Amino acid sequence: MLAFGLASSQANAAEPRWPAGPYSYITVDQSVADALVELGRNMRTPMRISKLVKGRLSAGMPVGTAREFLEE
Repeated sequence: MLAFGLASSQANAAEPRWPAGPYSYITVDQSVADALVELGRNMRTPMRISKLVKGRLSAGMPVGTAREFLEE
């Protein structure tokens, strides 16, 4: 039963439609969780962030696509 439940939940996940080109987002001492919520908002993809996500992003603008921003 557990294996079936895990397989079902994975089947519901889909790769978002990542926009082509660079993703411009400036972080100014922002929590990682807040940055992920904003990424989802900008990509029109709802994000549910675990309370276990910790850390802060320092000032700067990452260079790359939205997917690369997420993978960093």
